[in-house]
Amino acid sequence: MNHDEKKKIYTALAAPFPEHCIQRTDAAVTGKGYSTSGIGYQFIANRLNEVLGVGGWRAHRTVEVKPITRSNGRPAFEAICDITLELGEWLNGDFVVFAESLADGGHVAGSEADARKGAFTNAFKK
Repeated sequence: MNHDEKKKIYTALAAPFPEHCIQRTDAAVTGKGYSTSGIGYQFIANRLNEVLGVGGWRAHRTVEVKPITRSNGRPAFEAICDITLELGEWLNGDFVVFAESLADGGHVAGSEADARKGAFTNAFKK
């Protein structure tokens, strides 16, 4: 892949998302004291598939989970996810990476599965 092709891919990935892709949550709902906004996970995955083609990217992750006790005394799970997002192409049966991005994310939830999923989604969206 040459420089011009990579530049075209970057431009397509960096294009603004339509308004309906932005998810907003008011501070009263988050319970965190602040409002949040961001692009939804599925919209990002769809953009990667549209620009790179299905199979043109990979996400490698490690997730660490530990049980915690919330301030109200209830048990929960805290998960931290490190992710490496690779952009590439398949050449002769091998995935050849031409760009990668690293991110981490975290999430606390009442179930371990929800904590893992939330941490991965948080890292992926970054």
